[in-house]
Parts: sequence; structure tokens; C-alpha cells
Amino acid sequence: MNIDHDYARKKLEQLLRDLPAYTGDELWRQMSRIAGGATGADHAEELARDLEAERHHRQAVARSEHALAAHVEQIREAFMPGADGTDGGRLLAIGYVLNQSPTTSLTRRQAPAGWHLVPGLDECEHQALARFDETTRDDGTYDIDKAMIWRLARKGSIHHLSAGRYELTEAGRAMLAAAPKPGGIE
Repeated sequence: MNIDHDYARKKLEQLLRDLPAYTGDELWRQMSRIAGGATGADHAEELARDLEAERHHRQAVARSEHALAAHVEQIREAFMPGADGTDGGRLLAIGYVLNQSPTTSLTRRQAPAGWHLVPGLDECEHQALARFDETTRDDGTYDIDKAMIWRLARKGSIHHLSAGRYELTEAGRAMLAAAPKPGGIE
């Protein structure tokens, strides 16, 4: 490590001249600045700022780990059967929780009691689901292409009954009531 001796000597002379005016903390900071200036290394205040930033980063990581653990717990709970031995309506919950990206779930707050979160539909999906609801209410058939039916089923808005037969789910009704997401986002 190279030392700028002239810089260090000049600053130390000033420090010694003004020594009676310094408190203990001020003396420590000034000596650290002189050493940093003479060697080009970070002085103690810069290191303290770096340590503080690292502490904040560790706290943010800990919060993220806690939120991720909550997300994993949601997934675990979604797989638990209902008290009556059926899926307890958990298939929709499983699909929804698994479709969330961890980043999204980490920033999302828990829904208040009694609220149900459902995936959003893009405009095309919303129109197709509205058409599905309209046509199946008339005669039980639908005229939506198979790929769109699968998209809607994957989001939990419709439920497969048997060979080409589907029905609108409670989540599907909630999705119809919600505004579609803009721009054809899947």
C-alpha cells in the first residue's frame, strides 16, 4: 500500500495543532480521514456507511425469506384436504398459489378475512369467459376454441366435468365481475 507522506504529514500537523479542540469521536474520525486520504483506502465513516447498508440489505433479505416462507405455507395449506375428505375447494387455491410468482407473492399482502383472491383475466380471456357463460346458460354448449378453454380452466374460471363439458366456477364468476387486465397479458 502506497502512502502519500506529504499529505499525511501536513494533515497530522494540523491535527496536532488543533488537538485540544477535538472530542474523542472527532479525533478518531479525523485520524481515519487522514489515513484514508494518505493511502487511498476507505476511511472509517465510509466503512460504517457500507456496514449500515449491508445491515439494511440483510434485514430486507430476512423480510423476503419470511414472506417466502409464508408463500410456501400457503402452498402447503392448499394441498391439505377438506374436513369432509374432499378437496375442500382447494384445487382452485392450489392453482392460484402455484401460478403466483414468488416475487409477486413476496410483495403482496395477505387478503383480509372473507376476501378471495382470483387470478386476473386479460381482455381476450374475459370476453371468452363471458361468451362461455352466455352460451352454457342457454343450452349447455359453448363455441370457444379448445386452447382458450384450456387457458380458462388453467386459471380456475371453468371446471372440466366430462368429455368436452365444462362449467363456470365461483372463481370464474368473480373473474367475470372483475375488470380484465389490459393488453392481452396472460
